Amino acid sequence: MPDSLPQEIVDTIIDELKDYTHDLKSCSLTCRSFFPQTRVHLFTSIELSSNKRCQEFMVLRSSSPYDLSSYVRSLTINFRRSDLTFQNLLDVITCLTVHHITLERLNWGKLTEDMQGALSTSFPHLRSISFVHVKFPDYQTICGFLGGFPELQDVSLSDAHVRKPGDHMGYERSSIRLAGLSIIGAPTSIHSLTSPLSPISLKHLRSLRFTWSVLNDLPTVQSILLAAQGSLKELILTQAPSYGEIDPGFVTEFPRELRIRDLDRLQVEMWDRNVWGGSPEFDLLDAWIDIFRCSAGHVPRDISFHLCLSSGAVFENWEQGLGAWSSLDEVLATETGPFESLSLVIYGLEMAEMMQFKGVIEDQLPRLKQRGMLDVRCKSFLSR
Repeated sequence: MPDSLPQEIVDTIIDELKDYTHDLKSCSLTCRSFFPQTRVHLFTSIELSSNKRCQEFMVLRSSSPYDLSSYVRSLTINFRRSDLTFQNLLDVITCLTVHHITLERLNWGKLTEDMQGALSTSFPHLRSISFVHVKFPDYQTICGFLGGFPELQDVSLSDAHVRKPGDHMGYERSSIRLAGLSIIGAPTSIHSLTSPLSPISLKHLRSLRFTWSVLNDLPTVQSILLAAQGSLKELILTQAPSYGEIDPGFVTEFPRELRIRDLDRLQVEMWDRNVWGGSPEFDLLDAWIDIFRCSAGHVPRDISFHLCLSSGAVFENWEQGLGAWSSLDEVLATETGPFESLSLVIYGLEMAEMMQFKGVIEDQLPRLKQRGMLDVRCKSFLSR
C-alpha cells in the first residue's frame, strides 16, 4: 500500500471489517499500517470459557510487544464448562480495565468464595453488565454484587432467576442508580425492583427494554414505568408470543399517563399471534394508535414498529390491517408535538412476502411519506 495513504483512511477501511474476525486477522499480517486498527477490533471484546482460553490470552499478551489488555473493553465469562478455575480467571481479569462484562451460565451459589470475590472486586470502572442464564440465591446477593460497581449505569437481565426475590436487608436504599435496564425472559428477576426497600433506584432510568414473558407481569411493568416517570426517554417493547400466543392486554390495560409521556423514542416489536403463520396483531397496532390519539403533545419524537412475519404470512383480516395503517398515518401526520419520524422494519424469511407487505403499508401512509417522515425497510430474521 502506498506510504502516502493517510492512516485515517486505512483505519476507516479496517473499521468496515470489524465484524469479520478472520479477515481482520489476515489484514493484521498483511501490512504494518493495517495492524494498529485491526488490534483494536480483535481485542476490544474477549470471551473466557475455559482454563485453556485464559492461558491462551496470557501467552498472547506476554509475547506481544503491545499491551493487548489495554484494548479490552468488553469481557464475557461463560461458566458453562467446569474447568474454569479461580486462579486462571484471576490471572486474566486482574490485568484488564473493562467497561462491560457479560456473565453467562452463572450459578452464584456454586462458585467458590475466591471466585465470588474476584468477580465482585476486579472491575472498578464497570459501566454495564449483562446476565445471561444466571441464578442468584436471593435478591440481597445480586444487589450486593451490583452495588460493588460505583460507575455502573446499565444492567441487562436475560433469563435471570432470583430464588428468593423479597429480601433487601443489609444494603442502603437506592445505592445503585441505573440509566438503562433491559429485561428479557424470566420475570422472576424483576419482582422486587420496585420495592420501597430496594437498593436499586429507577428514578434516573432513561432507557427501558421489556420482552418475552416479562410483558405478562403487568403490575411490575407498570410499577417500573411509574418509578421512572419523568426521566425515561427510550422505551422498547418486544411483544413476542409466549407459548405461541400474545397477550393483547399488555397494551390495552396500560394506564395512558404511563405509556409514552416525555419519551423521545418508542420501539414496539409485533409478532404473529400464532408463530406459524398469519399477520402481525393489528389489534395491538390499533391500541397504540388510540394511545397516540389521546396523547396530543406527548407523542415520542421517533416511533418504530418492527413487524416479524412467519413464512407464508398473509393479512388474516385485510381490511382491518389497511385501516390500522391509515389511522396511524392520520394521527401522526397531524401531530403538532415533537414527533419527527416513523420507521417500520419488516422481518421475515421470504423477500417476496416482505416486499408485498412493504408496498401495501407504504400505500397506506401517504402523508407521512410525503413529509419525509416515513422509512420502511425489509430485513432478514438472520440480521436481528
